[in-house]
Amino acid sequence: MSRNGSGTYSLPVNSWNPANNGTPATAADWQALINDVAAAITQSLSKDGQTALTGNLPAGGNKITGLAAGTSSGDSVRWDQLSGIGLFKNLQASANGTSANITVTTDEIVVEDSSNQCATLRNVSLTIAGTSVGANGLDAGTINTSTWYSVWVIWDGTTTAGLLSTSATAPTLPGVYTHKTRVGWIRTDATANKYPLAFKQYGREVRYVVGAGTNVTALPIMATGASGSIAVPTWTSLAWATFVPSTAAAIHINAFANNGVVIAAPNNSYGAFNSTTNAPPVVNGGNSGSVLYSTPAKLMLESSNIYYAVSTGGQIYAMGWEDSL
Repeated sequence: MSRNGSGTYSLPVNSWNPANNGTPATAADWQALINDVAAAITQSLSKDGQTALTGNLPAGGNKITGLAAGTSSGDSVRWDQLSGIGLFKNLQASANGTSANITVTTDEIVVEDSSNQCATLRNVSLTIAGTSVGANGLDAGTINTSTWYSVWVIWDGTTTAGLLSTSATAPTLPGVYTHKTRVGWIRTDATANKYPLAFKQYGREVRYVVGAGTNVTALPIMATGASGSIAVPTWTSLAWATFVPSTAAAIHINAFANNGVVIAAPNNSYGAFNSTTNAPPVVNGGNSGSVLYSTPAKLMLESSNIYYAVSTGGQIYAMGWEDSL
């Protein structure tokens, strides 16, 4: 065959090629020519998929377009399958508890439109507030007290902005904005200010930030005082919905014991405080006037409640959560 190594095919030179008037052409040369053409066609790819590659196929800087999404092992994948929602680098967010502002920064983040087409945004730095409706504000309505609002990064093909919404999955995008991704949550305080509770977020991890003069002067108390029995045990259910958002995968608590024992668990199937075979994930005890015990713990959320018991004195505080971004 007369391919030149770069894919260019040239007919073999014989009595049939080049054709010249008056030059005899032999049957053997004709057969050699059509055999060569047939071999070249066989070496080419058939568009209906009959031909398998026998070597690497350089694209020469060109794209393969119109590719179907891969669905099983060994399939090729499209770019939007590799670059999907929930991908980010150095995502941070915060509110200081003294203003309506929420800051969001990230080195890179992937946003997605309703057709599952993705785009990667870089060097994002936003200030979002629930004092207005539209880009960098609320998606609709007016801000309310003691309410969870999801925090979004949105994009219109040119401009990047932020958005707050009561929806965990489907905010109302303003104007020509087409792409979005959720990056977290805020909860407003119970005052007339309706400021976001002070927090700090790194990636998926979020913590309340305690500070004098802010709207979080102490960690939120989930439960206090004696409840249930640490010895039977008798567990008390403790709803977490006002302390961490609906998309939280885990809650960070602080179990504080004062002249008593505190136990806590993600469900009520654990044993007594002194069990040697089925001990609760959190067991904490202290004596008044001598040593007070404070134990931070992370509990995966298995239902709409966590469970606890306190023998005499103690509290369960909410410290923060891990978001399922």
